[in-house]
Amino acid sequence: MTSRVALLVAGGALVASAAFSALTRWGAVTASHPAYVLLLAACALVGAALVAIGLRRPRGGSRGPWRTAARIAGVALAVVVGGFVIWLRPFDATEPALRALTSGDGVVVIESATRIRMRPAAARQRDAALVFLPGARVDPRAYAALLRPLAEAGHPVVIVKPALGVGLLARGAATDEVRRAAADDRPVAVGGHSLGGTAAAMVVEDERPADGLLLWASFPANDALAERTDLVVTSISGGRDGLATPADIADSRADLPPDTRFVVIPGAVHADFGDYGAQRGDGERAISRERAQQAIVAASLRFLREVTAEGPD
Repeated sequence: MTSRVALLVAGGALVASAAFSALTRWGAVTASHPAYVLLLAACALVGAALVAIGLRRPRGGSRGPWRTAARIAGVALAVVVGGFVIWLRPFDATEPALRALTSGDGVVVIESATRIRMRPAAARQRDAALVFLPGARVDPRAYAALLRPLAEAGHPVVIVKPALGVGLLARGAATDEVRRAAADDRPVAVGGHSLGGTAAAMVVEDERPADGLLLWASFPANDALAERTDLVVTSISGGRDGLATPADIADSRADLPPDTRFVVIPGAVHADFGDYGAQRGDGERAISRERAQQAIVAASLRFLREVTAEGPD
């Protein structure tokens, strides 16, 4: 393989991955944390530069075995990076989530590059706030329809947009939101779906001002919270979930405080906790999405009322 061919193939792979990701998930890409847009731009620019160099490079050059091996490795690396960029594409939010992002009916919705805020127009200081972390690679807007009823009931909600769609990378931003609510002497809980719930548990573990933990189809990464007596914790899961399986949720009991409330929604699956379509590896739904989501909202409202009752006086 000549240097010219290697440059053209590697550059083409990077440009193609960036273009494919942008064209197929543009709405989700632009609505998510800007880190992914920057990643796509970097891939496209580096890829275009490699192609330009390859087009200018004269034919021929050294054909030694080590140089050939290095070129092949470079092409392979570009293909792997391109594949990873495509894999990181966020799942698009669907209705009714998108409609829930419009202000009205007592809720003001403010969306920025890194947050979605749902502010009750008549929030009381005592009503607990919720800081929410999305599941891995899920458009943050996909949770709006399930979280909006919490805001309508008087609870401020902040959906943190994780960098690259990975909740573990949003722990710092979630911690800032917890501290902001605590500084206002408001009870505050941290919650999340799937990997976002795991990240939420880490935030609660590190950040003592948090008063509660809400897990949607999720479980903590360790047993650091098992002995905590100062937290209100609710785990809501689906009975047909193929990703955070009922067995996974049962195993998580030992990692959570003994008074944790476990709510299992029979027939619900992993993707019922947001509006973003089907997810590979998930189970088969045995209940309507509407009924499942009504149960999720009801259990979440009950949780926030408990956090409100247990929060600072």
